[in-house]
Amino acid sequence: MAKHIVFQPVDLDNDDRVKDTVLWGASFQVHPDIEPTIPQEMLALVNNKSSIAYPLAYWESEFSKLGFELDIDFPYCKEFVWDYVMPDAVRITIKAKDLNTNYNQIIIPKPLAKKLLDEMNLPLFGKMHPEKFHKKLIAYIDISQNTYEMEDKVFEVLTELEDLCSECVSYESFVEWKVS
Repeated sequence: MAKHIVFQPVDLDNDDRVKDTVLWGASFQVHPDIEPTIPQEMLALVNNKSSIAYPLAYWESEFSKLGFELDIDFPYCKEFVWDYVMPDAVRITIKAKDLNTNYNQIIIPKPLAKKLLDEMNLPLFGKMHPEKFHKKLIAYIDISQNTYEMEDKVFEVLTELEDLCSECVSYESFVEWKVS
C-alpha cells in the first residue's frame, strides 16, 4: 500500500544523461596572488562569461584552447583547473542549468498530502500548470491561516511546494503528483 505522494515537475528525468541542448553556467575562482599575472585572454574569459550560459561543447572547447584540465566530472557539474604558476591558479566550475540539477521531488506522507489535496479540491493523481497550482496553494494557505494555526510540518510542506512551483515556472514544466 502506498504511503506517500510525490510532487515533482512533469519533465523530471530519472537518468543522469544531460541533453546536448542544456546550457551550462560558469563560476570562476582565481587565486588572488596570481590575478595580476594572468594573460589577458584568460581575464577576458573570466570577466565576460561569469554570468552567461553556453552549451557544454563550447566550454570544453574554450577550456581546451586555454590549457585547462578536467578535474571533477559529475553529470551536472564539472570543474576545470589551470595550474598557471601555482596549483589551482584558476578553477572554473560549470553547472548544467537543467531541471534535473536541482532536487525537485517532494515526498509527503500520504495522510498530510491527501489533506492538502482535498483542501485544494485536487485528486490524488494529477498534473497542473504551476501558476494555477500555486494559486490553489496560496488560497489554501490563506484559508488555513484564518481558520487555525498551521502546524510546523504543514507550513514546511507548503513552503516546499511553493518553491517547486517556482522551479516549474522557471523551466516551463507542469507540476505533477502521484501516489508512490
